[in-house]
Formats: sequence, structure tokens, C-alpha cells
Amino acid sequence: MAIALVITLCLASVVRVSAKYIFGRTWPETWLHSATGSNPSWISDGVEAFHPFMAGAAYNSFPSGHALFTFALVSVFWWRFPNLSPLWLAAMLGAIAGQLGQNYHFLGDLLAGATLGLLCAQISIAISKRVLKHH
Repeated sequence: MAIALVITLCLASVVRVSAKYIFGRTWPETWLHSATGSNPSWISDGVEAFHPFMAGAAYNSFPSGHALFTFALVSVFWWRFPNLSPLWLAAMLGAIAGQLGQNYHFLGDLLAGATLGLLCAQISIAISKRVLKHH
């Protein structure tokens, strides 16, 4: 399980950083207040758009990193401890509800993060099974 968790963390980190840069989506709420201004958002500015390859925290809403990491790591635990599935499901749904309820992400950001997290977990589980098979 440790191998799967390490692979999951590494893979999810690369996917998260890459996807946020590729998609460049603005946030639902303005939360970044700095000397250079604030991030454009749907609630404060009526801005909801993708800006591909735009760098900066103002364009990091898609996909949700919280959903990606929650679904990725919890999926590995679910694989190893399936009898605790209600707990794993509650953690996944809680991450979605919390982020959505606080206007941190659009629903699409969360669904994309969840999907990518599940994909990362499946890849890491498959790799860890192969590693264990060869030892």
C-alpha cells in the first residue's frame, strides 16, 4: 500500500500542476488580495473563463487539487480496506461538498479533480501490483 500511496502522490502532483497551467480557469470567488490586485472571479466580477497556459494563482481553479488528492488517496485506502467504504465515500463527498459550499470551486472543477484523482489511483494501484508481482 505504501508503494501505491507514494506513486499516487507523485502522479497526482504532476497531473495537478500540469492541468492547472494548461486550463487556466478563473475562480468562483475572489480570494486572492495582493499588492498587484485581486483574482478575477464569477461572484465578484462576473468572470468565468478558461485562459489556457496563463500562469498565476488567479487561474488555478481547474481541476480542483483538493478533489484530485482526496479522491486519489482515498481510492488507494478503499482498495486496501474495502470494508470501510462508507468512511471513504463520506471523505470523498465531504471534499466535494466543502469546496462547493464555500465557493472555492465550480462543480466542473471538482468533478474533473475527482476523475483525475480516480485515474491516478488506478494507475498507481496497477503499477504497485506489478512491482509486487515481480518481487
